Amino acid sequence: MAVAPSDKSGYKPLEMIREMKIEDGSEAEQAPSRAPANSKTPLRQQFPQGEGDDSDDGGGMEELVPFGARDSMTRGSVMLHQISAKHEKALLPPPSARDVREETAQIRKKAEEIIGMRLSVGESSPEEFWMPFCLSDGIWVFDIDNLTDKQPHSDEYPGHVIFEHRTNYIWGSKILGFLFEFITEFMDHITDGAMLPVIFMTEQYAPVPMHLKIAFVSVLAIAQGMAIFLAIKETRSSMQKEFEIYGFWSCKYAFLAVCLLEFLSGPEDLLDAPKFMTNDRNYGMVGSPPAPLISLGVEAQRRYMEDRRFLSKIPIILLEDVILQGINLYMTYNYCNGFPISALLSISCSSVRTVGNIIHVFAWCKAFKNCKKYREARSKDPKMPEIVRRITQTALDEMVAQCPIL
Repeated sequence: MAVAPSDKSGYKPLEMIREMKIEDGSEAEQAPSRAPANSKTPLRQQFPQGEGDDSDDGGGMEELVPFGARDSMTRGSVMLHQISAKHEKALLPPPSARDVREETAQIRKKAEEIIGMRLSVGESSPEEFWMPFCLSDGIWVFDIDNLTDKQPHSDEYPGHVIFEHRTNYIWGSKILGFLFEFITEFMDHITDGAMLPVIFMTEQYAPVPMHLKIAFVSVLAIAQGMAIFLAIKETRSSMQKEFEIYGFWSCKYAFLAVCLLEFLSGPEDLLDAPKFMTNDRNYGMVGSPPAPLISLGVEAQRRYMEDRRFLSKIPIILLEDVILQGINLYMTYNYCNGFPISALLSISCSSVRTVGNIIHVFAWCKAFKNCKKYREARSKDPKMPEIVRRITQTALDEMVAQCPIL
């Protein structure tokens, strides 16, 4: 059950959203940043490639830096903005490692208590935890005391942060899910390609008019070309910083590997797996045997971010799974004496993929609406700093432009 926000003192982390793109393509943090208890230092700041200057002027930062609340004596001097030609930077010194460890230790302790209670009654260790927010001095903060393993019935604003207890069993289950998706996608591409020599070189397809064969080849070529183009585009975007630092040729094998994963519609959890093991996401080892406790961000945005590239692939799905297989079925049914094994394999693989995509469409629409509703509330929340509301509004505008009908 969702916990209603309440006024309490304690931690003062302020949620920033990593996926909200600013003008030059850099990102703010998706999961709420961790801040120390009773500390007068701002939230942890992000430095590119793990580097940065610890001095008070915040030198070396290239991203929008999360900032946090201070006690009333110093809150008026929290933010110092420097407007550059591309985007804003909040120049603040990072907190000490000791203070950050103090907060993360309390989160781990609470998670350990929940795991212990579950195991004591013979239940399995929870896979996910949910942590609500509460108000402290008029600012949204983590409500660590109400961290729970029970999924809330609703995720009304300000929502809940999801934590995943990434045990070997959970990660192994994800890998099996990834493998099934890859096999289905790979077999769909292979069986479609295998139809090309069949329709031109076998006697069964000899009666098929040439214009239908050309239509089949054309639709397949357009669909595969679009899939390759989107894979390259997404990979270049995700590896932009690596190219700037190391150059393309130093990253060519990684580029090809990520392109292949994108082409095969690799899940977000696998493509972004290293991101979830960074210091800002990994809250340490809990449970027995110990496994990392990973912050996945606010639930309303997390579900959308998992499938944020799905909409761009809908034209490919329509071309390959609807139009292409419609042509295939029409040719085979009307001109062939029975169904060749190649046609059966192609139609079967596409049918499995089509059913999965239909389910995916409904899940994506629901996630899109929930994220849009969350960002609308967040962009107008006076308890959020102006810069956070502005970033949220930018991300919201991008969502509306992406799919204005929802």
